[in-house]
Amino acid sequence: MKRCPTCKRTFEDSLTYCLIDGSVLSAPFEEAEEDVDLLATEVLPENARTPTPTESMAPPQATMAAAFEPVHARQTIPESSATEATPVGLIASIGLVTVFYLGAILMLLVVKWESVSSYFGWALVRRTPIFGIALIGILVALVRMKHHLRVSLLTILALIIYAFQGMFFYLFTTVLIDFMAKMRLSPSVGEWVYFFVYFFEDFVFVMVIVLLVSAAYKGRNKSYELTPERS
Repeated sequence: MKRCPTCKRTFEDSLTYCLIDGSVLSAPFEEAEEDVDLLATEVLPENARTPTPTESMAPPQATMAAAFEPVHARQTIPESSATEATPVGLIASIGLVTVFYLGAILMLLVVKWESVSSYFGWALVRRTPIFGIALIGILVALVRMKHHLRVSLLTILALIIYAFQGMFFYLFTTVLIDFMAKMRLSPSVGEWVYFFVYFFEDFVFVMVIVLLVSAAYKGRNKSYELTPERS
C-alpha cells in the first residue's frame, strides 16, 4: 500500500499519484507497521462532546436597519466663516457710508432748516416703516454675524444706504430747487439737472439691490458629489 503525504489516504501499489490532491504517493508499506497513534477516532457521548466553535458562539443579534437616505447630491461642507479673513473693505465701506449720509443730512438741515423744517418731521414719519424694517434687518445681521460675517456686512451696508437715501435725496432736491431759482436757470437746464439727480438716485437704489442679492448668494458656490443609488 502507498500513502499520500498530504491527505494521509492509502492507495494501491500500482498508483503513483494521489487521486484526491495529486501528491506523489510514498513508498509501499505494510499496514501493521503503522504508528500506534493512528487509531480509530473515539466517538464521545452526546453529553460529553465538546461544542464546536460555531456552536459556542452566541447567536447574532438583529442589526438595526439603516435609515433611508434619499438619492440626492451630497453637499460638501464649506469652510466656516470664522476662518475667513476679516473683510476690512466692507467694514470701512459701512463706516464711510454712514458718516457720509449723516453728515450730508445734517449739513442740508443746517443750510435750509427754515424751508424744510415744516416738512422734515412729516418726512420722518412717512419713512418710519422703512427705518423700522432697516433696523430689524440690521439687528438680525448683527446676531448672525458670527456665522456669516460677509453676508451680514453686505446686508448692513445695503440697509443703511436704503434707509438714508430717501431722506438725503429729499433734502438735496429741496436745496437744489432753491439754488436753481436763485441762479435763474432755464427750464431746459433744470430738466437736465433733475434728470441726473433722479438717475443717481435710481443708481443708488440699484446698488442696494445688488448688495442684497450678493448677500443672498454669498457662500453658495459649494461642491457636490453624487451618492451611489441604493438597490
